Amino acid sequence: MGVRFAPQQRLDVAYLGLATGYSFLLPLKGSISPLDALILVGLFAACTWRVSRLPSEAPRLVGRAEWIGSLPRGRRRLATAGLFLYSGVVLFACAEPFAAALIHAGSVLGVDEFLLAQWRAPLASEAPEIIVASLFAWRLTAGIGLGALVSSKFNQWALLVGSLPLASSLAGGRLQALPLDERQTSELLLTAAQSLLAVTLLLGLRLALVDAVLLLGLFLVQLLFPESHDVVSVAYLALAGIMAVRGRRQLGALVREGVLGAAPAQPAAFEPKPVAGAGQR
Repeated sequence: MGVRFAPQQRLDVAYLGLATGYSFLLPLKGSISPLDALILVGLFAACTWRVSRLPSEAPRLVGRAEWIGSLPRGRRRLATAGLFLYSGVVLFACAEPFAAALIHAGSVLGVDEFLLAQWRAPLASEAPEIIVASLFAWRLTAGIGLGALVSSKFNQWALLVGSLPLASSLAGGRLQALPLDERQTSELLLTAAQSLLAVTLLLGLRLALVDAVLLLGLFLVQLLFPESHDVVSVAYLALAGIMAVRGRRQLGALVREGVLGAAPAQPAAFEPKPVAGAGQR
């Protein structure tokens, strides 16, 4: 039992692996520099270009998306741009009050501000992605939902982390690196190790139930016991090493097809296994 990816989704896993691998340099350096931002944003641009060249099919739209998709091309693009602009304005207007309220809640409740920002803010900001992935799973297209989460994770590494030194430079009025303190370094290493384990579990383009339980279990440990983060990071790295050795053939395919863009060694068609009894009366 598990969730399978389509073969073309190897590209998403490959670029997540590249961004994750590069992210290990950041805690080692103790800072995120404008050069790091250039490289991470460059990975995002390269992935976007590669995805745009993949074969595509007409999307199956429902609800409001179906209504927007039925508009003439000009009005459809105008509506899409308007929604994108509106979303940006709302985020810009809400970001600072949300951060201030988060800090105030921490001081009132006696909860460490860092932990609130680390767990509460991401849960709030990533709730839409979780809901979308859950809806895909509810409609028996869990592979698409998991693919959306992988793409989201890559966007966070490439754009979100890459934008941090740029924002710091704008605030400081000059081009500068964003320094990381000891606690931030530890948390960044933990996140990178977690992402690396996820990539190695997805080498075969499949996430088994036991793999999902493993990721959830380790996440709950780091959530409930913040003092265990360094130990959990080591556990993530050790398990990722084991999974990489076990899936070394799939790792080779990931590098050849996902990173280098080589054609598959054998034609691969994404054909779900037939359900027992399907088509029978």
